[in-house]
Amino acid sequence: MRQLGRWLLIASIALALGGCSLRGMIDRLVSDEDRALAMGVIEDIRTRDATAFDEILAPEIKADSLPQLATAASHFPASPGKTEFIAYSTNSNYQNGRSSSSKSFTLVTTDEKTWTTTKLEFRSDGGPQRLTGWNVEGSRTKPADLDALDTVDKVLPIVGMIMLVFAIGLIALIVILVRRSQRRDRELGIRPPR
Repeated sequence: MRQLGRWLLIASIALALGGCSLRGMIDRLVSDEDRALAMGVIEDIRTRDATAFDEILAPEIKADSLPQLATAASHFPASPGKTEFIAYSTNSNYQNGRSSSSKSFTLVTTDEKTWTTTKLEFRSDGGPQRLTGWNVEGSRTKPADLDALDTVDKVLPIVGMIMLVFAIGLIALIVILVRRSQRRDRELGIRPPR
C-alpha cells in the first residue's frame, strides 16, 4: 500500500510539473480586476475612445497622450485578434499611514499577421488606479518577448521532469544507503538507539 501511495505521489508531481508554464503563471497572477482594467485600456486605444481613455489617464500625461491615441490605434490589427499578457509586475508600499501601488503590464495583440505590443503602467496613491505611462508598438514579426515566452513554455515542463527524475534518483540513493547501513549494523549486532 505504501508503494502505491509513493507512485501516486510521484505521478501527481510529474503531472503538476508537466502542466507548469510561465504563461499560465502570469495568467494566474493577474487578478480579474487588473485584467479587466488592462483589457479595457487596450480596447479604448484600439477603438480610439478618447473619452474612456481620458478617464483613466493620470493628469500629468493627459496633454501628451490624447493626441497620440489615433497613431497608437493604427498599430493594432484590423480585426480584434487575440490579446494576452506576456509580463506583469506589481509593487505596493505603505509608509506614514499612506498606501501606494504600481503595476506594469505588457500585452501582445495579434491576428497572426500583425503583432502589437502594449506596455501599460498604473499607479494608485490610495485612490483609483491611473495610467501613468503607456507605449504601443506594431510589428509584422513576432515580438522577441513573445518568442522568449513560447520558448520558456516549451522548456519548463522538460526541466521540471528532469528535476523530478533527479529528485527520485536522490531519494532512491538515500534509501539504498540507509538500508545498506541498517543491514551492516544488523550483521555486526549493533542495535539502533531508542
